[in-house]
Amino acid sequence: MPDDLYERDILTWSEHQAELLRRLARGERVNGVDWAHVVEEIEDVGLSQFNAVQCDLRLLIVHLLKVHGWPGAQPLGKRDRRVPAKRRPTLRTFYAAEN
Repeated sequence: MPDDLYERDILTWSEHQAELLRRLARGERVNGVDWAHVVEEIEDVGLSQFNAVQCDLRLLIVHLLKVHGWPGAQPLGKRDRRVPAKRRPTLRTFYAAEN
């Protein structure tokens, strides 16, 4: 695999790394695991999940405050929830490759 695959196509890179890690878990000797980026991606997933839970809890608290502050108010429709952009365009890369 080319060394710059992580920068060019993270989906292909992640599929390749997953296969190498599966082989390693089966006890095979493998070369080419991009440990630095694998560790970074695992940390990013954990941070992303933490941020998602934090955002959901904040939204829950806001809704609870509204329910208790204005018990007779009519519920509003869904508001625009902006999702922060990721550092790397993983889905954009995936969809660009498909089209």
